[in-house]
Amino acid sequence: LEEVNNLRFVLDGKIEDLGGRCEAEELEYLSKNDHKAVDVADLSAKDSRMKREIEDLVRRVDKLQGAFTRVKAASRRNQQQRAEKNLVLTEKKSTALEQYQCIKGKMDHNRESQYSNIVRLTE
Repeated sequence: LEEVNNLRFVLDGKIEDLGGRCEAEELEYLSKNDHKAVDVADLSAKDSRMKREIEDLVRRVDKLQGAFTRVKAASRRNQQQRAEKNLVLTEKKSTALEQYQCIKGKMDHNRESQYSNIVRLTE
């Protein structure tokens, strides 16, 4: 019986020692992992902020792409209008040049005939 009591006393001491060590390990675990929980919370908040920033940037890119498409379409329309206008102006220029050359030819012919009349009259 005494031996059982001694054994019980020794085992109770070991149980208390293991219980203390277990509590110490639990506290150490909690203290080590407590900052991890804070880190996870910080990273979650940072992730949320970055997600909003990315969504804002995507909206800005979409808006800029829309604006770019509109400007590009307007540029194409303007270029086409300028080409059409240049064609009309070139045709007008060509017509005016033909008229000028025709009138100049008539004037030159008229001058020659007047000159020949003056020469004939002065002889």
